[in-house]
Amino acid sequence: MHLIEEDIQKLPTLIKIDIKNIAVAEERFKNRVIATGKVLYSATKKLRFEDGLHNFRNACDKFADVVDRKNEFYREGYSDIYLDLVVKRFEFTYEMSWKCIKRYLDYIGIECRSPRDCFREAFSQKIIADETIWIDMIEQRNLSSHVYDENEIKEILDKIVGYKNAFQGLLQTLEDRLRRE
Repeated sequence: MHLIEEDIQKLPTLIKIDIKNIAVAEERFKNRVIATGKVLYSATKKLRFEDGLHNFRNACDKFADVVDRKNEFYREGYSDIYLDLVVKRFEFTYEMSWKCIKRYLDYIGIECRSPRDCFREAFSQKIIADETIWIDMIEQRNLSSHVYDENEIKEILDKIVGYKNAFQGLLQTLEDRLRRE
């Protein structure tokens, strides 16, 4: 593989060429290569949206798993670890949610730049319904990333199931829209 990459670097072209060993590639990537006969990882807006949806789905699944295992963590004496874990999973899922929205909006021809802009446009496009919970999540995300006051962070625990449901609702809506395309 290294020799192939060296040879490609020597080619007299400005065309970007990426080399990937398909035998050890991710299953989605393999399927795209097999289906299209060429490598199209994120070459189109639709594929970028699909990739964003895949990442958001994975984040949602991991977040839901942590939320659903709260009693297990507490029973085993790991409440402090649970708090840190659920906050990090919340932050990551939040990031994947707005980036997935951004890719979907880009796919349908709408530009947004910041998380708040993307959530505002998602609300306008009826991708998200409960304005209150999403505004609260924006505020909690900003709080959790800039200030670590354990009492304020614990507020997330009181709302975490609602956040999980909002993320899952968004995921379902985006998956439905992709299926209709």
